[in-house]
Amino acid sequence: MARPQRCRRICFEPEVCSFSPEGGAPGEAVVLSLDEFEAIRLVDAEGRTHAQCAAQMDISRTTVTEICERAHRKIAQSLVSGRALVIAGATIASATVLRRAAAAGRAAFGLTKRNKGRKETCALQ
Repeated sequence: MARPQRCRRICFEPEVCSFSPEGGAPGEAVVLSLDEFEAIRLVDAEGRTHAQCAAQMDISRTTVTEICERAHRKIAQSLVSGRALVIAGATIASATVLRRAAAAGRAAFGLTKRNKGRKETCALQ
């Protein structure tokens, strides 16, 4: 059985959530998750290292590498095949939700502590 996916910290939500080419190919859109968007934003747009991105998103560096590779494949697939790109969905915790949870008590927002003093995780969708 696989481990449950750790919640990723997202500090920036996109203002535009879909892109489609003029005269693009009909068919199913390529879906880029919010955590993939955040990793691309931090690494490619802001020029941060994978280690810096991992610290900000509260995940491991190797996970950032996997997320970036998956996001690059999806973006390339959208560009090459002329399909729409939609940004949606992920297991995330936005900075706003984390601040509210700290002020109101973690249980109200589904946040829990991991065993042995490890970092927080969450069950938000």
